[in-house]
Amino acid sequence: MKHPSKPFMSVVLTALLAPTLSAALVVNVDFSRDTSISGQNPGGNPAPTLYSGTGPATDAGTSWNDFQVQLSTTGQTVAAGQSFSGINGGNTLIASDGVTDSGFNVALTSGFFRAFNGGTSGGTGDLLGDRVFSNGNNNAIFTLSGLNSTKTYDLYLIQGNYDVTFISGANSVVATGSSSATFESGVNFGLLSGLTPDASGNLSVTIDPTPDNQFGVIAGLQIVEVPEPSAAVLLGLASLAGLTRRRRS
Repeated sequence: MKHPSKPFMSVVLTALLAPTLSAALVVNVDFSRDTSISGQNPGGNPAPTLYSGTGPATDAGTSWNDFQVQLSTTGQTVAAGQSFSGINGGNTLIASDGVTDSGFNVALTSGFFRAFNGGTSGGTGDLLGDRVFSNGNNNAIFTLSGLNSTKTYDLYLIQGNYDVTFISGANSVVATGSSSATFESGVNFGLLSGLTPDASGNLSVTIDPTPDNQFGVIAGLQIVEVPEPSAAVLLGLASLAGLTRRRRS
């Protein structure tokens, strides 16, 4: 009996894994300033521009959640604890397909000071130009909630033209900053991989302005829920392993 060749098994393995890889849930967030609240804003107080396009994560979705950060009318400072759902009628974040409700939420936990809109520049500039940031060289923290505590997540943290360190638990990554029109890992975004939420489905990230010591900045965020192999894929892999053993015997 003729046994399956190595190329054949490679094709089968690829076919089994492809559906799983394409099933990843991706959620995009674009931070900007809510200009309905009057006050001084650098750049002439332009209206926020919601980005529409792909981000650094491997995903074809182009839908982004519009988190327009609210500032106080007196000091034009960010109110601690405000969340996406809190300022959007209780709605949680929509996935990058523009349809699926992820059930996720993001809150500005502490340390954020002001927000800034860069105006309409087109392309990735619409994402990198708007941002929320800490006061001077102080840390800022945001928290994701509604995550699945049994799964892991990759976070693409987009920050633009500043030098910051993103920290979650024992994981950290530096993004040195760039106004480049393309996404560059370790430059205008940082990637924290394989993060696990706590038992309540929460995950916090600290934005540390070191080593530049200017501002703890974030302009955008991509949350990728790492998919697990389905039962069908696991069964297929077991069958493939069986074929391999038979071929060797």
